[in-house]
Amino acid sequence: MLSSFRLMLSNSWILAAIFGAFAFLVIAGPAPLDVTNVAWLGQKHDTAMNQLGWTFYRHAPWSAPIALNPNYGMEFGASILFSDAIPLLALPLKWLSPILPEPFQYFGWWAFASFVLQGVFGWTLMSRATERPAARILGACLLSLAPAYCMRLAEPAATHMTLTAHWMILAGLTLCLTPRPRRSGLWWGLLLLAAALVHPYLLAMCATLWCADFIRRAWRDGWTLWFEPIAIVGSLAALMAATGVFTRPPGGIAGPGFGWFKTNVLAFIDSNGWSYVLPDIPSFGWRGDLEGFAFLGLGGLVLVAVAAWSLLAVLRAHPPDLRYAPLAVALVGMWLFALSWNVTLGPWHIFVPWPRPLQTLGEIFRSTGRFVWPLYYFLFFAAVFVISRRLSPAAFTAVLALAVLTQAVDCIPGWARYRTFLSRSGTHFETALTSPFWSQAGKRYNAVRVAPHPGAATPPHPRFAEIAGFADAYRLPTDAAYLTRTSPTVSRAVEARTERAIATGIWPGDTLFVLDEDVARRANRTLDRKRDFLARVDGLIVLAPAWRGCSDCGAIEEKSPRLVVLRRMSRMTHRYKG
Repeated sequence: MLSSFRLMLSNSWILAAIFGAFAFLVIAGPAPLDVTNVAWLGQKHDTAMNQLGWTFYRHAPWSAPIALNPNYGMEFGASILFSDAIPLLALPLKWLSPILPEPFQYFGWWAFASFVLQGVFGWTLMSRATERPAARILGACLLSLAPAYCMRLAEPAATHMTLTAHWMILAGLTLCLTPRPRRSGLWWGLLLLAAALVHPYLLAMCATLWCADFIRRAWRDGWTLWFEPIAIVGSLAALMAATGVFTRPPGGIAGPGFGWFKTNVLAFIDSNGWSYVLPDIPSFGWRGDLEGFAFLGLGGLVLVAVAAWSLLAVLRAHPPDLRYAPLAVALVGMWLFALSWNVTLGPWHIFVPWPRPLQTLGEIFRSTGRFVWPLYYFLFFAAVFVISRRLSPAAFTAVLALAVLTQAVDCIPGWARYRTFLSRSGTHFETALTSPFWSQAGKRYNAVRVAPHPGAATPPHPRFAEIAGFADAYRLPTDAAYLTRTSPTVSRAVEARTERAIATGIWPGDTLFVLDEDVARRANRTLDRKRDFLARVDGLIVLAPAWRGCSDCGAIEEKSPRLVVLRRMSRMTHRYKG
């Protein structure tokens, strides 16, 4: 029995992986692991975008480059990366599509694997802080329960399947904190290539950590590592060129939110509803801070408090190694970037002017608050490192166990309140498009468009998932798509094309249009009623050019559509509320 226990401790990373799997099942339950269950993904825009991006990509013919997904977004669409469809999985699974069930989703298993790897790489990070197996396991458990991590799955307002891969940040920190790494260039190359096929934010964070680690190793070994950056950058360039994973629409990309989707100076102690004990710090409407949510959890704060009490004594005994200064600069730099130029301290804020190049970089990433994550995880590592060198083994283990238990219990309000969001089951998105009109139109037209198109600075059509789902059912391309970034140039061109159609009354005969009230009202003035059909179907106003027949199809012809400005006002409100 004793030998079995010792063997288990010697392979304690397995226990950390098991705990990560357990944490996923407690938070999400088994429903997302059913690959035919897509209903849970259709409940919010971001997850619906993920599944629709994959579904359109799966059903589209292969293109060159292979990561292009033009049917989802049409001229707005480009790479599957812009629908957060996780190219790392979408690319190989497209090859297997003929043998996969219909429907099929991999996002549940991706999140499950991420939780497992969060435990594994949490263990590797803690192995750089302590040699004690039990402490490594407990530290990994604490990282698997980190509120800033769990909320990426559990809270609908911030659910992003791609961003459950925080294990990539943990892997990067592990490489940075390894005193004398072996084959570090190879491991960094693999990590950065994987991050490039998952999410640009993760790639940017890992690349920053790599730069810091490269400087540290060059500082130690001399600049004999010159081949490493050439190999890694060359491999990334080759990957992007071969797959087209970063291909974007012509005319650039845009997305509002810079200075809004940020972190707060008090983010490490702001519970945001993820604690029984600690209250939410009032933000007076700065809901954009949710993207930079970085609450350490009550257990994490206990650990940091104990470490702070021991810090001076540990620094006297173990002076800081200046070779890690580049890592410190990288972590603090990313934290400052996460604050953005709109620096908030609780409800108070001040605008800090940024140099134009840095501001442009912020506008590209927009949700800069996410860049707090590397520093966030480093604080856990630093706390364990300090305490392990100050307390006795028994006391150290007891403090870690108390922190994990406190974290597990106190964070229940965060994930439990939304558990029904992840437990829904079904093989289809919910839809109200049930009229026979849609089956007739699906066979008649070659594309589906919305007018006006939301463009780069407005939220998606409120029923984009239903419209895109209808288009996919009949294998039609559509611009009723929600994408992480769109092109302002393309937006202006599409808007001009819509205005020409309204002015002339000539609409493409092979395309079905879904209009808003304002466009329908103006189009009605020039519409050729003998040729085109304007109707309300299942709550949507559709313009069906060159329509032939609609006997008992559930369409109610629109003679004088009402002008409704409330929808435009709601779009503006959504834009400024984030």
